[in-house]
Amino acid sequence: METKDISLGVDSPALMLAKQLKEKNNSLYISRVPIGTRDTFIAIADEEFCSDYGMLLKFLVDKMLDKDSKIILGKLAEHEERLSNLEIGDDKPTVTTIKTLGGKIIKKEDKQ
Repeated sequence: METKDISLGVDSPALMLAKQLKEKNNSLYISRVPIGTRDTFIAIADEEFCSDYGMLLKFLVDKMLDKDSKIILGKLAEHEERLSNLEIGDDKPTVTTIKTLGGKIIKKEDKQ
């Protein structure tokens, strides 16, 4: 692709911009990728993303972050619930009652 405008003899702004974009192309080089994984990645990119490896990589990273975020938020909610149960348990005295089969109370204790 030639960047000179033949009629004017100078670089046109559109052609200069295209050249700059081509020079500033973001690249990522990954080594030590297993052959099967590489082939699968390329196949998915070809089928689902018109051979755009960058968009497939973005899709996979977004899915991973969504999954991890859900796991982290679930764990956080679980810990908050456990803490609130502990706080509620500290406010109430625990009463232990031991009864016989006939209903007679043998022992009653308040634990705090």
